[in-house]
Order: sequence, then structure tokens, then C-alpha cells
Amino acid sequence: MDLVPQVGQPRDQRHAPRPSIALAPGAAARLNEIRSAAMRARSGGRADMFEACAMLSRDRSRSLRAVSDGIARCLPQALGSTPVLYRAGCADLSFDEAWLLRLAAAAEREDADSFSFLLRSRVVPMHRRNMGFLAAELARLSSAAADHGV
Repeated sequence: MDLVPQVGQPRDQRHAPRPSIALAPGAAARLNEIRSAAMRARSGGRADMFEACAMLSRDRSRSLRAVSDGIARCLPQALGSTPVLYRAGCADLSFDEAWLLRLAAAAEREDADSFSFLLRSRVVPMHRRNMGFLAAELARLSSAAADHGV
């Protein structure tokens, strides 16, 4: 049994890219918005989950970009680790990105059981409510944007 990782093999399977898959147009747009927000967040720093949700909940005219930025800046705090998010347009899909897409899809189809399971499987208990709010808003706003052809 070889315990030393071979050259080119990821040490952590979480960082290994998943095979390229065909995403529905709405999911692809949602994913690219999150990836773009993650790039913006790298220069803007992280945000406190409670503070970000409080600001967004007061703003009734919140945009998809604002919610995506909130998710990208708060996701490390919610997960308790740094998520793997690839650059916009990349054909690969990380485990963290796949999880986010599933969470938003469960919110969009109002599947409370799947939504709750996905939150409980990854999100630190004290941040589940706020991450749920952000994911539900992401689903609502990206669905509305797709309906209006934006």
C-alpha cells in the first residue's frame, strides 16, 4: 500500500475536478455568477454571515449580483473551510460548486427535505439559517432573471 501521493494526484479528493458535465442553461448561468462573485470576493475579503444577511434582508430590491457576492464572501464561514470554486466558464465542476447548485435547485423546486439535508450535510449549525436564506434568494433571483431573459 503506497501512502505517498503520486505526482499529479490530488491529496484531497475535494479538490479533484469532477468530469465535465452538461448543465442546464439556468444552472450554468447561476454557476458562472457564483464563480464571478468568488473572483470579486478574493479582492474584497470575507464578510460576516449575519452582517451580510442583515444587509440583504433590509434591501428589498436586492440583485442577483449582491446575493452571489454575499454567498461567495460568506461561504468559507458557513462551511468551516475554504470552498473550491473555479473561474467562470471553466468546464470542470468542483464538489463545492455541485453542492451549491443542488442547494439552489432544491430551493427553486421547493423541495424542503432535500434543501434541509444539503444544508445539514455541509453547513456549520450556527450558519444554516442564513445560508438557507442566501441560497433561496439565489434560486429566486436567478430563476426570475432566466424568466425575463436577463
